[in-house]
Amino acid sequence: MNTQPNRAMRRHSSKSPGSDRNKANPPMLVTRTLANTEMEIRERQCINAFTHGVAKEQHFDLLLLMMNLLLIAGQTSPERKYALDYAEQKIKPVIVSIRGRFGNTGKLGVNALELKALRDMVDFSREFWLRQPGELWVYADKEVCAYYDELAAKRRAAA
Repeated sequence: MNTQPNRAMRRHSSKSPGSDRNKANPPMLVTRTLANTEMEIRERQCINAFTHGVAKEQHFDLLLLMMNLLLIAGQTSPERKYALDYAEQKIKPVIVSIRGRFGNTGKLGVNALELKALRDMVDFSREFWLRQPGELWVYADKEVCAYYDELAAKRRAAA
């Protein structure tokens, strides 16, 4: 009996054991679900900090990041404009209110309607990003980072 694989089997077999082809990569949906779950946990912890009155600047910064990512993603195509509209109409007023309250009292706090809007934002953000290609997240993240770097450079120059 011949124990050698025939030509067709050799042609369709995987490459050598150390090759990239043999590395297991999870499907994109699994990868994005895991990343989104981690991000959603951070976002919900942020909202809980506002709920319990212990919010710090890092929590506010995360709210800004969430809003900015939606703003950028919403500008990329007419089909995604609803994310831009949501961020501008629902989230921006809450952010402005929190910032104003902080300017007046020195504390980061929200009222009941603002808290509901923030909770809804986490749900909206999760549903939006799960329906988008991974490349959009990478693009939006790069744009936000570039904006923050530019802002930091302006602050250093002004100081």
